[in-house]
Formats: sequence, structure tokens, C-alpha cells
Amino acid sequence: MNNAQQAGWHFADTTAVDWQEVANELFNLPVRYKVAGAAEGFVMLLMKLPPGISSPAHTHETMEFLYVLEGSVRSNGVEMNPGHGCGSATGATHSEFTSDHGATVLVLVKQP
Repeated sequence: MNNAQQAGWHFADTTAVDWQEVANELFNLPVRYKVAGAAEGFVMLLMKLPPGISSPAHTHETMEFLYVLEGSVRSNGVEMNPGHGCGSATGATHSEFTSDHGATVLVLVKQP
């Protein structure tokens, strides 16, 4: 399946697109990502988090969901391994987000 858009749908074959890299103030290291879907102002991202990544304390401006596919991440003191997921409400404070050995995660978030 190729990347395709139909009225009301966004299809993506993440095996057929290159990883994009972004560096921003949210993380201490650049992250790689692929858009796995988008609709109504939200985006689903496949993200590769490098070993040693961390994020300073911050408040979520919108809700966000995260699901761990490979590796592990630590969020607000909770160690999350493959099969673990979490959701944060708008206004929730993120006191910690790190990955010592790197991880691949699926994230659903409002598009910036």
C-alpha cells in the first residue's frame, strides 16, 4: 500500500517512507519519526527515541497517548516496556521522560 489520502482518510505505509529527524526544546537529543496517520488535527507518529534521551519537566498543552513497541521509557517514575501504554490529559505535568537504551513508540498527539 502506498501513502494515499481519500476524503476523510489518511493512509500511510511507514515501511515505504524515510525517517524524518527533528530537534526541539522538548528533548535533549533529536528524535526520528514517521507519520502513521492524521485526521481532524491529530497525528499518529511512529517515533525512534535514541539512547539517553530525556525531556525536562513540562505541561501538556493537549492530550497525548504513547504506546511502547520496542525498548523502554520511563515516564513520571513508571518504567514502560513493550506493550505498555499511557495517556495524559490536557494540562497534565510531565515530571520525567527518559529512555536509557532507546525505544520505538507510537504517539497520538494534536498536530502542532
